[in-house]
Amino acid sequence: MTKYQNIDWRNKSNWGCNARSSPQSDLTYDGITLDPLEVMFVKVKGFLLQRNITYSLKAAQYDLWLENETSRNVSLLLSNKYASNEFSYKAPRILVAKARGSSCFDAEFYRQRNRDLMDMVNSDTTAWQHYTFYGQFERRPHRYAN
Repeated sequence: MTKYQNIDWRNKSNWGCNARSSPQSDLTYDGITLDPLEVMFVKVKGFLLQRNITYSLKAAQYDLWLENETSRNVSLLLSNKYASNEFSYKAPRILVAKARGSSCFDAEFYRQRNRDLMDMVNSDTTAWQHYTFYGQFERRPHRYAN
């Protein structure tokens, strides 16, 4: 783990790193998620995959690609889990946006920065709806006031 390179783990004063939190849950490694390419081993267990723990999903996918030699497996090469089940990836972010609400969403800023939407996004409500269901996934410029 890059953050902890050159740490002497024999010194017990170093044992309180990462606020004594395990880095093995999403975002608990100093605000980011462990990456299988950064650490030697990550857990890939059924319950972690069911909970959509990112590093386990990533490691399992790498394993699948390596086992199947992607270049020789046309169906694996042409498939895309996101495209085939897009809503399951988007739903959590839509729910977060809806829970946050539109009261602080700067609809005027959204319309000004996304001029290609001017004809269809002509009110604060439609700007918010567009951002919630489409704009956030298209990485469109937006901001929240306060």
